[in-house]
Amino acid sequence: MAWKISLLGVRGSVPITGQQFKKYGGDTLCVLVETEEEVILFDAGTGILNLKNLSNHIHILIGHSHADHIMGLGLCKCLNNSDVYTHFYMTPRNNEGCQKMLERLYSPPLWSVFLEQLSSKMKFHNISGSFFIGNIKVDTLEGNHPGGVTHFKISDGNKTIVYAVDCELDEKSEHELIEFAKDCDILFCDGMYRECDFPNKKGWGHNTWLDAAELGENCNAKHTVIVHFDINETDEILDNISKQLSTHYPKCELGKQEEVWII
Repeated sequence: MAWKISLLGVRGSVPITGQQFKKYGGDTLCVLVETEEEVILFDAGTGILNLKNLSNHIHILIGHSHADHIMGLGLCKCLNNSDVYTHFYMTPRNNEGCQKMLERLYSPPLWSVFLEQLSSKMKFHNISGSFFIGNIKVDTLEGNHPGGVTHFKISDGNKTIVYAVDCELDEKSEHELIEFAKDCDILFCDGMYRECDFPNKKGWGHNTWLDAAELGENCNAKHTVIVHFDINETDEILDNISKQLSTHYPKCELGKQEEVWII
């Protein structure tokens, strides 16, 4: 059966609004995957606020607990729906598990209520290696980002999606990601910076769009979608990058909020 993939948010750091950001969108990262039986989300930025109640069970894979990747949870309707079970999956870090890391943001003084007050139907999963969500296999890979980050690969044996954001490619991490994402159907990859900006941002844990495009080529991804745009990247700037991509990397594109793929 086909999978439906919806891009609910594309930005990094913080959401942004304004006429100059309408084409590509201003919500922070969230990607929805609907299989025949499962509803799976990569990250829970403000893009998750565009999620409708699609299932009684929703599975959210979170690469790390930086605010832009979880800031949509506090107002997400699915957490306030008593009919919906929400499952969170995160790699433990610094002796803290999934629930504790999410509570760092969703508790006073940073938030008015504790996360568990939003819904009694939440399950927190501490993950490592590979595991299954129904018949969907989830593989994980640790990436190069300050404080750590987990990249995800989901597959049913026929279709494969890789989600690798908040990664700064060095020789080791690039080699590992090429093997991890080899021949995938869709690769979502961080392309936050332009080449001219990167020297001043080295070590911050993000890629240039050119790094992301070349990663897609090197792992033979059927389709590469670049996301996690800097808030200063207007539609005009991103359109110029898109033109360069279409010329040199025809299997690669910049992600647009509300864009949908069927695989």
